[in-house]
Amino acid sequence: MRDVFDHDMPDGELKQTLLRLKLFLPRCDKYFVRFGYDDQHDGKNVRAVFCRKKGIKIKDWVASRTEFIETVHLMTGTPVGTLELYWPPPNVDDHQNVKSMVEGFQELMKLEGKTGDDAAVDVSEGKRPALSRKVRNLQPLAMIARNWVFLFTENKASLEAHVINLVEMARTLFHLVRLPNTSAIPGQTYTAIMHAIHMHIQNIARCQQEGIDTYYLFLATTHMLEQLFGIARTLVGAQRNFDTL
Repeated sequence: MRDVFDHDMPDGELKQTLLRLKLFLPRCDKYFVRFGYDDQHDGKNVRAVFCRKKGIKIKDWVASRTEFIETVHLMTGTPVGTLELYWPPPNVDDHQNVKSMVEGFQELMKLEGKTGDDAAVDVSEGKRPALSRKVRNLQPLAMIARNWVFLFTENKASLEAHVINLVEMARTLFHLVRLPNTSAIPGQTYTAIMHAIHMHIQNIARCQQEGIDTYYLFLATTHMLEQLFGIARTLVGAQRNFDTL
């Protein structure tokens, strides 16, 4: 597979355009085909991180799933029972629910720019400093959650706005995975997200080079693949007979 896809991009105007983008690897085969990564699946993998038994670690603070949910509850006022549905315990479901993933990100993004003094639930004066430290550590994840929500819900936004949003996500992820004593995003998930961002930007740049003036970010082929996956994984019993075309 790597022999098929991992050749250097041919020299030309498209490669020169992409080389000007920091953190971008202009890799593909001679037909400009590169690995496909589905950002919806990437988002679900990030969601699954918050459900892990070992929790998430940011700058020496290890937040278990329970502590993470409690922190979001205190800051947003959303009932713990509702948050439990967004981030269910391991092995409770398969974490493939896109709607639940987005709703969870919508809750997490509410923490961006907040401190313990902004808590929606009454917190004693003595506990606010500790809550502020937790919220401060969660800021990168809150920012990334906002990026996910924009990507998945702002279908009417311009391509320029989407590119800016994707680049912001790449920048935040780049810094997050390099924070000392931090293991919030698994390396494989980080790589998959970055490749998905690269893929979208490369598609847009190629459309510009080839004179294609219409491109829908949310209709990229990986999204079509995700829809087929969603259909195929629910086929049971007699429903397994379906037209592959």
